Amino acid sequence: MKFKINRTSLFSDQQPIEEAKKDFIEDGWYININNLEELLQLQNKYGNIILCKYECSYELEVYDTWRE
Repeated sequence: MKFKINRTSLFSDQQPIEEAKKDFIEDGWYININNLEELLQLQNKYGNIILCKYECSYELEVYDTWRE
């Protein structure tokens, strides 16, 4: 499944994680995750991850700093 991905600490168009690929058509960084195990491996590598749903798409956020 394709997820848009970002990082809380980044405010620019920088690559949020090394596995992310740039999608110029949909304007953003994306990652493919095929199962729960891959999602957990990502969480183990980068720390806390927030999963959000926006209309018809899902987004992951690497929560690496406070934003409140």
